[in-house]
Amino acid sequence: MSYTFHLLPPRTDGDLRDYARLEMDDGAFVSVDPVKEAMKMRIAEALVARYPDLEVSREGYGRDAPSRLRCFEINDLGEDSFGVQIQLFDDEAMVSVPFWHTGEKAAACFAQVWDLMRIVCGVAGYAVFDRQMDRALADGETYDAALATYTKSMMRVSRDPDLGGRKPAKPWWKKKR
Repeated sequence: MSYTFHLLPPRTDGDLRDYARLEMDDGAFVSVDPVKEAMKMRIAEALVARYPDLEVSREGYGRDAPSRLRCFEINDLGEDSFGVQIQLFDDEAMVSVPFWHTGEKAAACFAQVWDLMRIVCGVAGYAVFDRQMDRALADGETYDAALATYTKSMMRVSRDPDLGGRKPAKPWWKKKR
């Protein structure tokens, strides 16, 4: 599980919600568009120039892979990694943050994520849609609201045994004596 931001071309009507909720194409194969590949390469180069520990790989470029699976995958693999993953598709990008971080580490992670998204949006002209808050983030909006939502989600994940967490301790008055 991860906290995911959807980066999309801005809409003329200003509302990204419906567009962000659409599923990607139906899986049909579409030939590689050199203009879109060049855009993904410019974004990847800009990210690696700022964060040299990022590792870029090309995924889904096999002969019979559907176009929706074809992307540049960029992973934060440095020594002080936050585990952030960026996927650059033909007409959109996704930034995912794993539910690993708490406190100051979560704040530092989100500061880096904001910088990463600023780079992607600056190169591609995308707008940011926060899937967890179900709204677009205004230009220049701070990460405070997203960080608070991440923190609340992280607490739920860490307590849910089905998600790899642990059950919260029973209150003292409910314990057997």
